Amino acid sequence: MYTIINSCVPLLFVGQWPIVNPDTGKILVDEKGRRSYATSTSYGPSLGKNIILGYLPHEHAKEGNILAMEYFNERYKIKVEAVGCKPLYDPENKKPKS
Repeated sequence: MYTIINSCVPLLFVGQWPIVNPDTGKILVDEKGRRSYATSTSYGPSLGKNIILGYLPHEHAKEGNILAMEYFNERYKIKVEAVGCKPLYDPENKKPKS
C-alpha cells in the first residue's frame, strides 16, 4: 500500500498507472520483466490519505521507500507504507471495537 505525499485533497484515479523511479522516471521492472503498476486507489478518511494498492518488484517493496506514480503524464510521489497484509489503520489492534 502506498500513500500520496503532500496531497490533502482526495484524488479519484481511474485505471492502472505505472509506478516509476522518481529520479529517472523509468518504470520499475522485476527480474521476470513484469512492470510495476497501481491497481486501485481510494481515499482513506480514517487515515486522511489516499491509499494505493499495486504491484512492486521485491527489491522496491520496502516500507518507507519513496517512489512515484504516473497519471496522465503527471508524476505523484508516493511512499510505501505497508508491504503484504499489514494494516495501515491501528496496526497494533489497540483501538476499541464496537
